[in-house]
Amino acid sequence: MGYVLLGILAGIGLPVQTSVNNRLKPRVGGPERTSLISFFVGSMFLLLWVLATEGTARLPFDRTAGYPFWIWTGGAFGVCFLLGNLFLISRVGSANTVIYPVVGQIIMGLLVDHFGWFMADVQKLTILRALGGVLVLVGMLVITGTGEETGAEKKSVSWQVPVIGIGIGMLSAAQTAINARLGTALDNPVQAALVSFSVGAILLLLICLLPGIRKQPPGKEPVPVWTWFSGVLGAFFVLTNLYVAGRIGTGIAVVASLTGTVAGGLLIDQYGWLGTPVRRITVRKCLGLLMMMAGVVMVRLL
Repeated sequence: MGYVLLGILAGIGLPVQTSVNNRLKPRVGGPERTSLISFFVGSMFLLLWVLATEGTARLPFDRTAGYPFWIWTGGAFGVCFLLGNLFLISRVGSANTVIYPVVGQIIMGLLVDHFGWFMADVQKLTILRALGGVLVLVGMLVITGTGEETGAEKKSVSWQVPVIGIGIGMLSAAQTAINARLGTALDNPVQAALVSFSVGAILLLLICLLPGIRKQPPGKEPVPVWTWFSGVLGAFFVLTNLYVAGRIGTGIAVVASLTGTVAGGLLIDQYGWLGTPVRRITVRKCLGLLMMMAGVVMVRLL
C-alpha cells in the first residue's frame, strides 16, 4: 500500500509542476524560457542523483551499439509535452490539462503494446482493453462536457484544444516507451532519464536562441523562489515511477500515478492553488474521474 501511495504522490506532482511553470512564465518571458529552466533544473537534479549513486556520469555508449538512433530522442517528446501543458493550462485549467493527455497516453499505450512499436513487448489488443480505452474517452467527455458550470466556468473551448491535449499525451507515452528502451540499453533507467532531460534542455536552449522565435520581455513582478525549481518535480516523478514500478509492477504503478495526476489537477482547480482560476469539482466530474480510472485499470491490469 505504501508504494501505491508513493506513486499517487508522484502523480500529484505533475499538475503542480505545470501550475508552478504557468506562474513563472510571465516572469521569465514566455513558455520556451520557462520550459528551459524546468528541464535544466531537472537535469541538474538527475545529474547529482547519478553522481551520488554511480560515482560517475559517463554513459556506457558501447552498450547502445546496434540500437536505432531514436532511443536518444525521448527528450524532444518531453519538450512538446511541457510546452503543450503550458498552452493548455491557461485555456482549460489544471484538471483538463491533465485529463486530455491521459486519454492520449492510453490511446498511444494501446497502439505501442499492440504493434510493438519502439521495440516494446507485444500485447495484443483485447476486447476488455479496448473497452477500457473507450471508457477513458467517455470519462473525459463526462468531465469536460458542459452542463453544471456557470459564469466563467462555462467558457467554451475550441475543438483544437482537446485535440492538442490528446496529441501531447500520445507524445508523452511515446517518450516513456523510448526512455524505457534507452534504460534497457544503458542498463540504468536513471541515466536514461538524465539523457532525456538533458536532450530536452539542449533543444529548448536552441529554440530560445532562434531569431524567429517571438521574444517576450521578462516581467518585473517578483515570484517566490520555489517557482524556479519546478523541474525537481518532473525528475522526482521519473525517479519515483522507476522505484515504484520495480516493486509493484508497471501496471499498478501507472494506475497509481495517473490517479494522483488527475486527482491533483482537480484539487488545484477546486481551490485555485498556485494562482490558477477556481473551477469547482462537481458530481459529474467525480463520476467522469471514476470512469476514467476504471478504464485505466482495464487497460493496464486486464
